[in-house]
Amino acid sequence: MEALLEFSSGPLFRLALVVAGLGMIAQFVQNALVVARSSGTVKAGIRASLKAVVAWLNPVSRARKWGLVGEVLTVFVVAGVIVVPLFYLGHARLWGRTLFLDWPVVPAEISDLLTKLTMVALALLLAWRLADKKYRQVMLRFDWLPLILALSAFVSGYLVAHPGRSPLAPDTAALIHYLSADALLLTVPFTRLARCVLLPSAIAGAIQHRKEVAA
Repeated sequence: MEALLEFSSGPLFRLALVVAGLGMIAQFVQNALVVARSSGTVKAGIRASLKAVVAWLNPVSRARKWGLVGEVLTVFVVAGVIVVPLFYLGHARLWGRTLFLDWPVVPAEISDLLTKLTMVALALLLAWRLADKKYRQVMLRFDWLPLILALSAFVSGYLVAHPGRSPLAPDTAALIHYLSADALLLTVPFTRLARCVLLPSAIAGAIQHRKEVAA
């Protein structure tokens, strides 16, 4: 078990981090090239890609499309998914060991509160998305993995931080936490999340333009 824990929090974590980074970059480049073939220049494709990222980050436009409740839950999830994995003390040590940096941390009380809020928000968001017919229609089965894996990572991480409340052995909870977090990093670049964040509207516009030209 010790060797498996060391592997999942060390070499496998570093591999997952590289795959996530390179996968997102590859998705961005691929989408930019699709637009470039429509507009005629790579520069225009990159500009449209960046514009789409900014548009996705705008909560108002997202709320108009997917509803206010889903957007509020998404904001809580994004805040927790950014702050807790990056700046919780245990995670900061892992980041520091992996990247050879003196990584900053947030107070334990804040990270603990954010963890609880994120677990609740993830569970509610998953239920909300499953109940939303319009959202289900654009989702592939594989696209649900980030939400499920993120929820698994947060719940198991909470159990690791609070062993007295855990029904699992500490090593088992830790292994589930490491593996679900690694799997999340490995799958994100290949799901709808990456496609929508990097280039939702520009891709649709480019495809429509090509159809009109072909017609």
